[in-house]
Amino acid sequence: MVRVQDVVEFLEQHAPLCHQAAYDNAGLQVGDVQQPVTGVLTCLDVTEQVLKEAQQTDCQLIVSHHPVLFKPLKKLTGCSAAERLLAYAVRHNTAIYAAHTNLDSVLDGVSGALAETLGLKEVKVLSSTSSTTKKLTMWVACTHAVAIQQALRRSGAVTTILGPGENPPLQNTMLQSQSKALCCIEAVLPLSDEKRVLAALANTHPCPSAAYTLQSVHAVNSQVGLGAIGHLPESLSIETFLQHVRQALQTRCIRHSCGDMQRSVRRIAVCGGAGSFLAGQALAQGADVLLTADLKYHDFTDASEKMLLVDVGHYESEIGAAELLRRLISNNFAKIAVATARTAENPVRYFF
Repeated sequence: MVRVQDVVEFLEQHAPLCHQAAYDNAGLQVGDVQQPVTGVLTCLDVTEQVLKEAQQTDCQLIVSHHPVLFKPLKKLTGCSAAERLLAYAVRHNTAIYAAHTNLDSVLDGVSGALAETLGLKEVKVLSSTSSTTKKLTMWVACTHAVAIQQALRRSGAVTTILGPGENPPLQNTMLQSQSKALCCIEAVLPLSDEKRVLAALANTHPCPSAAYTLQSVHAVNSQVGLGAIGHLPESLSIETFLQHVRQALQTRCIRHSCGDMQRSVRRIAVCGGAGSFLAGQALAQGADVLLTADLKYHDFTDASEKMLLVDVGHYESEIGAAELLRRLISNNFAKIAVATARTAENPVRYFF
């Protein structure tokens, strides 16, 4: 039996919550982690239509990119869209999970999906994350390893069980008396989550005093960061490239900076959602194009002649997240039905 907690733990292993922006509210928004799941519906935005579709298709869990709960709520009276959506979800026992900036911050995430849709090759993170984290290492009885690992993950750590070993550097007499087989657990956690992770460890570890080492690690993770950059299979003129983008993203409206439409482009930087802040990194890495959304007037006026700016729209740049989430969950949970929402639509309309 698959539970909400199983899907949540899988998603947070792929896109850990420790990678979300400080202002964000990713994670489980509504629902009981122990609720059984036979169907999952993925989407960009949770709307009333999407909630009804989940109910009609017997999906107990909705996994969205944008959170329903973004700003704090002080009441639940149905006066706002978020309040009405939450009330509907609670009434119909529908759990809601949001993979937002944590999914923006991994290579196989929103920007990676956009790069894949455009057919880019040799894709890598555009702006890699450099951070100081803590690495926790401990030896535990293998019979308790999985439970401890799950508790650490729920508290925000990225964990790995390395397997049974002999002569661990940290030995505990009480622990050894309980089991001859000891497993090593390694956990990486942001500094802000240290107290929460250690509290989870204390509440789960079978010994009154858990033995572990905790050290600071400063590194650049090439698999974590914002945006993506790659190249087209062959060079295209700007005009042909824009036609390719229009077809690939199924949009009729593209904004772009001035330029010679016959100039060739091949190295393409992308960022799902608002990505104007990545223009400098894209230019420094030799990008011919930065394709993103929500560009302002002065972004275009300040654009370098060396790099084309392309604004495809927020929805268009991120809608691939719904299919990405469907694929990830479906590939990992063969016994549940996973689908993208058919009722999802772009809230922005264009007049031609």
